[in-house]
Order: sequence, then C-alpha cells, then structure tokens
Amino acid sequence: MQPLGFSTHQDYVRAFTAKAGAYKKARYILPEDAAVMLRRASLCPPLTFTETYRDHYAEFVAVRPCATG
Repeated sequence: MQPLGFSTHQDYVRAFTAKAGAYKKARYILPEDAAVMLRRASLCPPLTFTETYRDHYAEFVAVRPCATG
C-alpha cells in the first residue's frame, strides 16, 4: 500500500472534504452521496479500507466513526 501523501488523517479528511465540496458545487455528486463519502472517509484512520470493512463492518454499514483508541 502506498501512502496518500498526507501527514495526518485530519489533513486527509480536510482535503477530501474540500474536494467533495467542489464536486458537489459543480453538481458532479449529489449532496447526500457526498455526506456518506465524507462519513466513510473519517472511519478508522490507521486502517485500510479492507481492514475497516472486515474489522468494523457494523460501523461501516451504519457509517458511524469508529472508536479511537
């Protein structure tokens, strides 16, 4: 897996939020889809998508942030 180039997960979420906002403003994405994507982007920062899906399925499906620990 290659790093995404962000020093923190907060930086990633900030950049993701800005880009999703731009797509929403340009009407390339529906507001409700952008909201779901943003909630999922904030799930379990140290984990990969596969680990989040496998280890935190209930939270992923409910689109709630995972507990930090």
